[in-house]
Parts: sequence; structure tokens; C-alpha cells
Amino acid sequence: MKVQDNPAEGRYEVLVDDELAGFTEYKIRDGRHWFVHTEIGERHGGKGVGAFLVRSALDDLRTKGVQIVPTCPFVEGWIERHPDYDDLVDHQALEAFRTKLAEQRSRAPKPDLPCSHVPIDLSRVPVAMPVDGCAECIEAGHRNWIHLRLCQACGHVGCCDDSPGKHSAAHARSGDHPLIRSYEPGEDWWYCFVDGVMFLVDGAPSAPSYG
Repeated sequence: MKVQDNPAEGRYEVLVDDELAGFTEYKIRDGRHWFVHTEIGERHGGKGVGAFLVRSALDDLRTKGVQIVPTCPFVEGWIERHPDYDDLVDHQALEAFRTKLAEQRSRAPKPDLPCSHVPIDLSRVPVAMPVDGCAECIEAGHRNWIHLRLCQACGHVGCCDDSPGKHSAAHARSGDHPLIRSYEPGEDWWYCFVDGVMFLVDGAPSAPSYG
């Protein structure tokens, strides 16, 4: 196994026999690496690939003198099990993130919305990551999705539950990513995986699409 930084995609990638086996995504803010999502392919799960990926990524950042903010549950959990890496964490930034998230969750839904997970500031919903289809399907070498969905937490594009991969739902289960919007031309509906409701949001900018 080997791990490489891919700054163009904003992620560290782990390769097994030169095949992409997984990745951990990050965003750079104020000089820190905010780890937001980690994903390991099904064929490589349960083999220590994810742990190797995180350790290698953090070792690389340690040599560069970079602090991190692990909002990704997988990265955060790994650090909790390996406290010798805790010095890399900017705990003040992490605590501020948790406080803001808790405040948002504690607020009641807007009167015209059936879901409390909709962002308070609609102008900050993310744009799609620069892909022309389901990220996981493309990485696996096929394009057999049926419809595409856009994560409203990080901009991940994944395939719908009618598609073979069901990658949008899998992404939602991987962390704090409850909301999606349709990524299909002409569609603007939202869906919450936590509350199981579909709805429209007045005042939200039009949803982007690949079409």
C-alpha cells in the first residue's frame, strides 16, 4: 500500500497494487487541513486500509508542520484511538465547529420547512465538486448511475438509490451529511435522509446540475 497527496482533488489517496482503494478528503482553511470525509472501497474494507491511510496522511502533515481539524468521524475516531496524534488537532477550531453545529441543530425548523437540517444561511450551501457524474462510480471505472444527487454539506455528487451503487445514501451514512438535492437538469427538490422527507426550499439558489 502507498498513500499520496492529491491537492488538485483535495484528498489523500491510498493505493493497493496501484489501484485506488480509498481516500480522505480535506479542505484547507486558514492554513489548516479540515478532514471532512473518508471512504474506503468495499473490496478493501476491514483490512486496515483506512487506518493506514489516515496515519500516513497525518504523518505527512506533521512533517509539514500543519494542524488539522477532524470533522470527519473516521479521522476523529482514529485520532481518539491514537492519542499520540492529538497534538496535530486544532482543538479550538474543532470545538468552535461543534458549537456552531449544535446551535444549528437546536434551532427549530423554519415554519415552511419540514426539516431542521436545512442550513440557516442558504447562501452557504456548497457547489458541486468538479465531477461530471457519481464520484465513486467514475473511480470504479463505470458510469451506470441512473440519477445524481448533490450533498448539501460538502458538495459530493453521488448516484441515487435506484442506481446500482446507491452512493449518495452511502455518503450520507458516512458522517454528518443528511441533506441532498437533485443534481438533475430542471429539478430543484431536497431530501433529508435523517427525517425521510422530500421538500422544496423557498429562497434557496437554483440547484446546479451537470446537464
